[in-house]
Amino acid sequence: MLESVPYETWILDLPTLRPRTSLYHLEPIGIGTPFVESLTSYIGRLAAAHTVSLGSLTAKEFWPRVSSFQAPGHNQKYAGPYSTFLYEAHALNGVGRCAERWVQVIESLTDQSDLHLLTTLTWKQVTSEQGLLRNKRAWCPLCFADWAGSGKTVYEPLLWALAAVSVCSRHGMPLLTVCPWCRRESGALSGRWHAGYCARCRQWLGSNRSCPESLGEGGTYRRWVAESIGALLVRATSFRHPPSADALRENLRACIFDLADGNRSALSRAVRLHESCFQDWLTQYVPEINSLMSVCFRLGFTLEGFLTERLNAVDSRWERARKIVRQSGFVNPRRSTQAEVRVALQTALDSASPPALDELAHKLGFAHATALRRRDPIMCCQISKRRAEIRLRARPSTCFPSALQPKQRIKTQLETALAQASPPTLRDVAIKLGYGNAASLYRWFPILCRRLAAKRREHGRRRRLQIEAAFRTALTEEPAPTLKQVAHRLGYKGSRPYSRYFSPLLKKLAARARKHHQQQKNRVRAVLEAALKEEPPPLMHTVARRAGFTRAHLAALFPGLWRRLGDRSKEHRMREAGRKRQMLQQEAYEIALRLLRTGTPPTRRLVGLMIARSPIKSSHLIDKEIRRVRAEVQKLRARP
Repeated sequence: MLESVPYETWILDLPTLRPRTSLYHLEPIGIGTPFVESLTSYIGRLAAAHTVSLGSLTAKEFWPRVSSFQAPGHNQKYAGPYSTFLYEAHALNGVGRCAERWVQVIESLTDQSDLHLLTTLTWKQVTSEQGLLRNKRAWCPLCFADWAGSGKTVYEPLLWALAAVSVCSRHGMPLLTVCPWCRRESGALSGRWHAGYCARCRQWLGSNRSCPESLGEGGTYRRWVAESIGALLVRATSFRHPPSADALRENLRACIFDLADGNRSALSRAVRLHESCFQDWLTQYVPEINSLMSVCFRLGFTLEGFLTERLNAVDSRWERARKIVRQSGFVNPRRSTQAEVRVALQTALDSASPPALDELAHKLGFAHATALRRRDPIMCCQISKRRAEIRLRARPSTCFPSALQPKQRIKTQLETALAQASPPTLRDVAIKLGYGNAASLYRWFPILCRRLAAKRREHGRRRRLQIEAAFRTALTEEPAPTLKQVAHRLGYKGSRPYSRYFSPLLKKLAARARKHHQQQKNRVRAVLEAALKEEPPPLMHTVARRAGFTRAHLAALFPGLWRRLGDRSKEHRMREAGRKRQMLQQEAYEIALRLLRTGTPPTRRLVGLMIARSPIKSSHLIDKEIRRVRAEVQKLRARP
């Protein structure tokens, strides 16, 4: 009997095949991690996978499709075979329309759907394009060596393409931008680009040796920047649409009105930015990445939280940020917060005898009652009305002090005022006790009142002697101080309180100050006139540094001289620029002619490498001279 032989089961269903694409379905590396691949690195790996040069892949496949996104009549200067696009390829990793067009084209050619994660397009509504990217390659040699040693694909992460990142978040060493072999920089992409190799000399850029260079004083901040931006790239995978700037602006408003009590100057000092930045961010502009980093690092917030979440006082980091602003933002004695002002005003309103608004303002750390009225005008108006009602009720009984205040209390107040080193006036004491003037105090305690008035006069006499000594000392100082400076030394805001007593001294001090100012003006004029005769003309900021004033101040003092200096400096710069262009054109012409005579076709790159004498290098001028030489050679060959 024959045994049954089992056969394997065949599945006859056709396999599901991916639709055909023009280019390989190459998977990007590191999506969802801080080391996600950059779009420029992905394009370079695409060219290597197809065994073609990057320039050929760009010119044949990418540019014809990218150009179709442009409006009719748009400048097509990059579409030719001699495109200079590779010099500006770093923009592909950014947040602009160029990156959007390239992502759409490459996704359609490779059938990949997440290539926008290889750029910073996710954060285009919350981050400015200015200062975002570096236009040269940067790399960590230890990362290259680790990937090559473990058999992994070598690539360039998007993290290295951002200008704010200067250290490797994995190894903690500074990123390199100059090849250790040829000592030159490379662009983000080039015709000879290969991951892990120098585009100039083709040498391997990886190394197992740690860089001996220290991160220096700002090492903690630089490493925090790298880790924070890495977390931002990881968070990008959780959004279907780019996040808006609403959370950023809400957090910024909360920082201004809660952490700094509405004082933008205090917040700007705490985060070391100019005050105008906050106004720009709250209206229509989005912050640069470096400025945003400064705010988050100095206040202790995470970058991704500040951009995507609405922070509030429940967060523990909020109280820590408030302490930071209090310590480093407020240069004057600490002023009370909005909540503390409201509590103090309510307490004063509920009290039987509300204090004056000026007195309450000084207790809360403000110079005038205007600050309180600006914060709570309704409650301040109620306190003023309450005080007026109390004074009105007290006026009819001023003839009977015993009915308003006991005699013992009046005597105690007079003795307390008499014991002070700087006694108040009798009128101040009377008002404090509820009287309209000091007549009632004289009626009950004339001896105490006379002693207080005499002590007040003696205090005024000593104070005038002190002021006179300060003025006579100021008359001997060099340079002579101004009246305002002397007033500040004595604790006054202006010269009006003592102008009637020391009018001759004030006139002498004002005359010395005017004389000193005129001498300073003559010295500055001499500096500007000497600069007018210099050859070559000095730069404007150099003249301002010699004079010891800002350029705006000098322009206001001597508008004619300053304008002439600016004109001479501008003419000199234009002459120098013309001379440098002529040198470049002459040298490029000679090199191109010499190459043609030796049978070598002159190219921009070859001519640029051979230029040595010219102080500048301009691709436009080099191309112009190459075309001129070729035209002259063709004319010579065309002659019979």
